[in-house]
Order: sequence, then structure tokens, then C-alpha cells
Amino acid sequence: MHYLLLACVIFICKSIVTSNNMNWYKIFSFAATACLFLPIIFILALRLFTIKSFLVLLIYYFLALAYNLMVAGMLPLSANGIRIFGLAFNFLDAPLILFFLLFFTSSWRRLKQIRSSILIFLAFELLVITLFGFNFKAATITLAPGILLNLFYCSYFFYKQTHIHIVEQRESGKTLMLASILFAYGCFFLIYLFHYVMKTDHKQDEFLVFNIVTTVSSIAMATGIWIERNGIRPSKEVNLINEKTHALNNKRVYKTA
Repeated sequence: MHYLLLACVIFICKSIVTSNNMNWYKIFSFAATACLFLPIIFILALRLFTIKSFLVLLIYYFLALAYNLMVAGMLPLSANGIRIFGLAFNFLDAPLILFFLLFFTSSWRRLKQIRSSILIFLAFELLVITLFGFNFKAATITLAPGILLNLFYCSYFFYKQTHIHIVEQRESGKTLMLASILFAYGCFFLIYLFHYVMKTDHKQDEFLVFNIVTTVSSIAMATGIWIERNGIRPSKEVNLINEKTHALNNKRVYKTA
């Protein structure tokens, strides 16, 4: 993992050195890109991709990283290609994060609600794309409901998780992961209002805020994953433990009988 971190640092530093006309906007763009590597590295290094929720989170960060690299000019792609990729990422953004939030509940009822929300939202996106086409207008229509849906579920889980952390003094990593998502999507909603609703002329400032938010939330997510690493067990390991526990309970019942 240390070699991966070193490789990422060298890659970003080389990009900064070779970039002309460096300013605060580019500095935070590079910072956001660098920090997006962190959750990816931790998920891969800790083999958390064996858990479905973290596999989806890995895909999310890969897409976000790829888009940032394209916008920063570090991945050569035509303007039209970047536009198409950006639109696709906007449509996938909310469903991917919603799927990741399944990790924070074991309630069958809550799992069913989130899964239903994902399916309904995907159907809504498909309807909007059918009516308006795969374009900026369709993305604008679907972004707000997606952000609000994530804020709703994330706020609920954050409240429950904060209670667990304060009362039982455990699962601080999960609390930090949820705080990362809540902070990011709260800020994204404000950026959405300024960019799409109010249509302000401060595009560069909005982009700067977006990169700062991405930087902070990525660091918080990576830190949460690292803190909670011992509490997150791969699915196979959990199943094995459950099987052993079930077998042990059966033996106890048999002996008692």
C-alpha cells in the first residue's frame, strides 16, 4: 500500500510540475484528484471490494477520479468525450451512493426501502432521458432529486450512527464515512442551487468549492475506512463465522436436549 501511495504522489507532483499557469483553482483540482486516490487505495489494499457495498463505492471513486483526471487534462480525451462521461457519471452518482448506504443497515425493512428507492430513481432517470435525451437538461432534472434522496437516507443513518458512537463509544469509522457523504452532498446541493437554479457567473469559484469539498470528503472517507478496517469483514469471512456460530448453537441445543 505504501508503494501505491508513493506512486500516486509522484504522479500528481509530476503533473503539477509540468503544468503551466498554476493557480489556486488548479492546485485544488490536483489536490482533489490526489485525495480521490485514497479511498480507492484503502479499499483495494484492505480487500474490501469483496463486500458489494464497497465494490460499488470503489466504482464510484474510480469514475470520480477518471472524470477529474479528464477535466484536469491528465487523461487525453476530446471535449465531447469528457461531456458524455460527465453526463454518465451524473446519472450514476446517486444510485451508486444509495447502494453503498446499504452497508449501514441490517434492517430488512430499511434494505427494501433503499433498494426500492434505487429502482424507482433509475426508472425516473430512464424516463427523463427518454423524454429529453442524454444531455445537460436531463442531468439537471435528475441531479436535485438524487442529491436530496442521498441526503435523506444519509441524514437518517448519520443520526443513528452518531447515537451509537456517543452512547456505546464504537463504530467511529462508520460515523466518519457517513459524515463524509453528508458533508459532500450538502455542499453539492448548494453548488447545484448556485449553478443550475440561480445560474451565477462565478463558475470558477463554484469549481473551486467543488474541488475543496471533494478533497475534504475523500480524506474523511478514507480515514473512516481505515479506522473501521477491523470492523469490516469480507462477506465470506462473515458467512463462515455465522456458519460456525450456527453449528455451535446446534451442538449446545443437542447437548441440552
